[in-house]
Amino acid sequence: TAALYARACQQCHGVDAVGTPGGPPLAGQPAFYTAQQLRDWQLSKRRGDGLHEMLRVAQELQSEDIRNLGLYLAQIPPRPAPPVR
Repeated sequence: TAALYARACQQCHGVDAVGTPGGPPLAGQPAFYTAQQLRDWQLSKRRGDGLHEMLRVAQELQSEDIRNLGLYLAQIPPRPAPPVR
């Protein structure tokens, strides 16, 4: 599933799924949450992506891809938040 992540998500969400200026962190999110968000993007229940990249990416995924991405991302440890100054 690392290959699926690299192809579908990495450009915006970063190599280790820790986020970039163009996409929020995904590492450590519960599998059910990630899967639901992707399904919502597929069905246009989620919006706010000005370039419609998430809609395009999500609509290219099969149900098994969504499940596998959720499971894959859930097992990646999230990066700790930076200290507050």
